[in-house]
Amino acid sequence: MSGYKYTALNFDDMDDDGPSTSSAGNNNQSSDNNFQDILFKQQQIIKDQDEDLDLVSKSMGHLKNMSYKIHEELEEQNIMLDELGTDMERVDTKLDGVMKKMAKLTNLDDDKRQCKMILILSILLFFLVIVLIMA
Repeated sequence: MSGYKYTALNFDDMDDDGPSTSSAGNNNQSSDNNFQDILFKQQQIIKDQDEDLDLVSKSMGHLKNMSYKIHEELEEQNIMLDELGTDMERVDTKLDGVMKKMAKLTNLDDDKRQCKMILILSILLFFLVIVLIMA
């Protein structure tokens, strides 16, 4: 913003009863000039304020656009988070099923079943070691 100072009216030529009679003609011309100067300065201040308000208006428009974009981004991320929550619930359900199956496998009562499990796990381990060696 422009830094304008308000100027005080010049009351040097005035006494307590009003303007002095000796400089009445000069005083009228001087007061007209002062009035014109003050009017010009006020118009310039109003013009500068209008320009500043235009800049503020443009800035507000930019902020409005940015806020809309932020809103859209947050809506998209909210949808993504909802989908992630749904996926997590599905995985949790599957994991519960696998954990129940593992608990069932670890509680084998029959020796024959335990031997089969040991054999299957040994073959699986052997296969994994071969794959690691070849990779």
